[in-house]
Amino acid sequence: MTEEEKEIVKEQVNFYKHYRELIQKGTFYRLISPFERSENETAWMVISKDRMSAIVGYYQVLAKPLPKLKKLPLAGLDPNVLYNVESTSTTHYGDELMHFGLMLEEDQSQKGDFTSQIFVLQAIDPIHE
Repeated sequence: MTEEEKEIVKEQVNFYKHYRELIQKGTFYRLISPFERSENETAWMVISKDRMSAIVGYYQVLAKPLPKLKKLPLAGLDPNVLYNVESTSTTHYGDELMHFGLMLEEDQSQKGDFTSQIFVLQAIDPIHE
């Protein structure tokens, strides 16, 4: 393993340790099943019991030439809460993320086959009725 690969693994282990509680005890949602509508992609999310934080994973096996703009509808969020999507530095309300969806990176084809995207959502404005 190269030093660069070791650093990548170290970052991944630190990410897991930081979000261990959420990953182990959160509510899991399968957003795209690799066994049903697509064998080329899968997506899941896990959300905390209080619905204030979530992690979303999207995985694509084979790259597609000239891919269309893609959005991924989420599940289980609080519709009245404003969420910060850390990797994109954008904010969206839960209802927007569940109905319209989370915008995925447009040009995965440049990265080749076997790509993934991970998004961390944190509530920044809990407004409950």
